[in-house]
Amino acid sequence: MARRRPKRSPWYAFVRWFVRVAFFQLWGGLKVVGAERIPSEGPVIFAPNHVSNLDPPIVACAQNVRQLTFMAKEELFVPVMGPVISSLGAFKVRRGESDTESIRRALAILEEGRALLVFPEGARGDGKTLQPVNRGVTML
Repeated sequence: MARRRPKRSPWYAFVRWFVRVAFFQLWGGLKVVGAERIPSEGPVIFAPNHVSNLDPPIVACAQNVRQLTFMAKEELFVPVMGPVISSLGAFKVRRGESDTESIRRALAILEEGRALLVFPEGARGDGKTLQPVNRGVTML
């Protein structure tokens, strides 16, 4: 049975377009290399290094193939920020503990043939030294 490619929500598409224009095109653009390698359907994990708070929107804007579902640290789910990132597909992960609920949710997303964005190190780094990869990401 062939899987259908999940559709991108109009809200996600609008926010992605707005961020791409307002932040990246006005500030010199965004150079993307290798976007043709992103599968257009089926489960996929985006697992970049994490060096900036702008990493999630950069990854979302760098590819136009898939709508991403984000695994985001629990601390981001505060008034205003929480509802906004939830509306864009983010869900909470409790860092530093065995968060089986988040792992189950991530697996369900992949089973649905969707795209998942996770930062394997679990925190921002300096961009030069790779930090240890979290076990939960390895399990996925």
